[in-house]
Amino acid sequence: MPRIWSGLQDVDRAVEVITQTVHDTGTLPDPIVQAYTHSLESASPELVQRFSQRLAAQCPAALVYFAA
Repeated sequence: MPRIWSGLQDVDRAVEVITQTVHDTGTLPDPIVQAYTHSLESASPELVQRFSQRLAAQCPAALVYFAA
């Protein structure tokens, strides 16, 4: 089961993992997308906003994986 985010550090780490994965492979595997999608669904609005802002700044190419 995916981990529920408890704070900003969890969000920042998620963005780091996504950014590195896309940088290394050019894609984001479905299991990672599913896990982070579940985390987003369970996160507070503030954490979701932080995730979106950080991902847009660090890895805009990955935003398509999390578009609603």
